[in-house]
Amino acid sequence: MSDYPQLLIALESGQPAYPALEYGLGLAELFRSPVTLLGVSKTGSAPRLEALVESAREQLEADGIGVQVVWDKGSFEVALLRLLEERPAALTLFSDLHKPVWGRFVRVGRFRRLMAAVPTPLLRIQTPCLPPRHILVCSGGLAYTIPLEKLSMQVAVAASARITFFHVVEPVTLEYPLAREVRDHWGELLKTDTPQSRHLQSALQAAHKAEIEARVLVRHGPLIHELFAEIRDGGYDLVAVGSAYSSRTLRHLTRPDVAALVAASFDCPVLTARGRISDSYG
Repeated sequence: MSDYPQLLIALESGQPAYPALEYGLGLAELFRSPVTLLGVSKTGSAPRLEALVESAREQLEADGIGVQVVWDKGSFEVALLRLLEERPAALTLFSDLHKPVWGRFVRVGRFRRLMAAVPTPLLRIQTPCLPPRHILVCSGGLAYTIPLEKLSMQVAVAASARITFFHVVEPVTLEYPLAREVRDHWGELLKTDTPQSRHLQSALQAAHKAEIEARVLVRHGPLIHELFAEIRDGGYDLVAVGSAYSSRTLRHLTRPDVAALVAASFDCPVLTARGRISDSYG
């Protein structure tokens, strides 16, 4: 859990605030890992952003953290994707705080486009809640969420945060033995011999091995309803949601996937990981 990822903090000119920069500097201090600062100006010079980036560079260097500054012009997303092609970053931080709330819900919003295009983890920052003290990790109950869970545990170790592994047993739409067993015993899911139980127990054991205070919370009902209720009521500083299959399912034909919908609905930091770090806890 101590092999922390490198950070790419992506910023664009003309914004009223830069929460991704504030959060990224705090995370770099926790991780002690190298940082790339990407500044994107829409047309020409961007004196305010240039001053902020220079100040951040000086702060990182004074703290003994490796830092590189890259400047680009034009489209923010094009510049970010171009840089990631040249030097993939393990964790990319960005913000769309300046976008109106209605704009975040459209199917082609920035967060969703980046999820579809960027294979590395993304951290969307609106409100820089640092250090994170309580992390909600939305587990699908199967191995495809392991990359997200492992990254969340790295953050938890660095910040001495606690984790809630959250799993929703949705109403059964297809009648088969495993689905019925999970539905009928959702209240004591960890006591069942099901793939979901084995995965959640493995995640919990990995967290405890890393000396993270962790628990498993299982709910039954429609996924979005239960997840939103938990985020609203749980007092979380960071929500981790998404998997290797984010933005890749037929769901995009009707509405944004779960990670994009959470990002559109809440201002807490949202972490998603689509790339495969590992397919097991070992």
